This record gives sequence, C-alpha cells and structure tokens, in this order.
Amino acid sequence: MFLLLLQTISSFERSLRVARRVIFLAIASGALGSCSNGGPSSSSGADQLATDVSQSPATAIPEVRDLTLEQAVSVLRGWGFSGQVIEVDNGRCVSGNRPGKVYRQEPPVGQVTASLGEVKLYTGCFDVVFSVSAGGDIEAVLDDPAERTGVANRFNLKAYNSLDFTVAADSGFTLESVSVNGSTLAAQAGGSYRLPELTSDQTVAVVFSENPAPEPAPAPATTYTITAILLGGDCAISPTGAVSVNEGADQSFDITVNSGVVQFLDVDGTFEACNQFGCTYTFNNVSADHTLNVLCN
Repeated sequence: MFLLLLQTISSFERSLRVARRVIFLAIASGALGSCSNGGPSSSSGADQLATDVSQSPATAIPEVRDLTLEQAVSVLRGWGFSGQVIEVDNGRCVSGNRPGKVYRQEPPVGQVTASLGEVKLYTGCFDVVFSVSAGGDIEAVLDDPAERTGVANRFNLKAYNSLDFTVAADSGFTLESVSVNGSTLAAQAGGSYRLPELTSDQTVAVVFSENPAPEPAPAPATTYTITAILLGGDCAISPTGAVSVNEGADQSFDITVNSGVVQFLDVDGTFEACNQFGCTYTFNNVSADHTLNVLCN
C-alpha cells in the first residue's frame, strides 16, 4: 500500500512539471497575450496595422507645378491624396494677373511616400525688370495684356511661365550684351531671347554701344605737272611729256644721247648744267609746276 502511494506521488510531480513547461512556452510564444494594455489576448492589432500599410498609397507624388491651385488640387485628389493641401502664396501677382501658379511643391516631385498628411503648394507671380541703355530697345512677347504693370519695361508673370523678348539696336549702335541676374547670355541670331519657367524675380540688363565714327577719308593729294620736252636732236628724256608729281615728292629725269651731244638743258627758262653725253636732273620737294627742255645736235 505504501509503495502504491509513492508511485502515485511521483506520477503527479511529473504531470506538474509538464504543465509548468507548457505554460512557459505559451507565454514565451505570446499565445496567452499580454495584459499590460488590458487588450485582448490575440494578434488582431498587428494584423490590422499590416493591412493599413499595405493599403496606403506608395507611388511617386505627381507633378503639379505650372498649374493653378485648383488644377493642382484636382490632380492630387485624382492621384488619391485625401490629406490637407496648404497654399503658400507669395503675394506678387498684380491686379488682373491673379491667380498665380504653382512653382514649388512639398514633398517634391517624384518622391515616393506611403503616408502623406499634407502637401504644401507654393503659388504666385514674379516680376521681370529690364534695364535698357541708350541706343536700342526691347520688345516683350506677352501671353496676356495683364502682364504689363504700367511701369516701362517691367512685367509681371505667373510663376512657371516663360517670357520671350527681342532686342534691337538703333542706327549707329550695336548690341553689346544681354545679362540676366548678372550672368551674360550668349548672343542670339535675330536678337531673340527667352526666360524659361520663372520661379523668382528676374533682372535683365541690355547694353548697347555706339559705333565708332568712321575714319575721315584722306584729303586728295595735291599734284603738280612737270612737262619734259625734247626740242631736237638724237636724244631721249625719261620720263617724257606731262608727268604728274605729288606735292613734296621728288622727280628725276634721265637724259641720254644716242648720237651727238647735249647742247643745253633748260629748266623753267634757266639753263642748267648737264654733261654733253647725258645726265640726270632731279626736282626735289616739288611744290609747283615745272618745265624741262632739252636740245641735242
């Protein structure tokens, strides 16, 4: 009887150890749940969180720049965004040129996000101011008369719009440079330029330079005539006849004898020395007409 009692007690202890092990494994595996939040002992909360994440949008936010606020909101709603849209207007649109357009968005274009609480859209207009020197003018190509501000060469454009303009020099002037915010633009054929997709105010400086005065034509040179004549005999004068000479120049005449001798050399009515077998006579620094006559025999 005593032996049977001992066997029964030993069997009970083994059963108790097995029960304790099962309870420990159940707690470790979370099968019994946690009571710290007073919630149900199940995994339904974790399952619900996984479902919410999987159903949230996870695509790239679309491009809404270059649109009005209403158009941008429509695109976002069509994309599936149901959160808050906040407009940040720069207040730069002049009367008649409102509303402005979106030129910046946060989050930025293309960012992939699984959860968006709000989207900020920056809207408005920007000024383009031209500084034009004397000697020419600019002509802006406007999409809307409202873009004129009433101030010469100052225009107000909706954000993300572009502005085309041409420059033309007056007679006697040449286009020297076109710069935007201090950066010089490359010269364009026909003088046509473009300011693309404005996202800030722009200052355009156009500089013309006066063409240099042409060099005056040189005054015609004063010329004189020296007339060389052979009066007779077998001689020759080179050059001969009426010879034109610039004022201040020198002019020589060669007298050669073929047969006979030089009888005389007459210069302006005065006999000059000449070798009987020929000579050279030079007029220096010519400043008047002259005559040269030669007689040979």
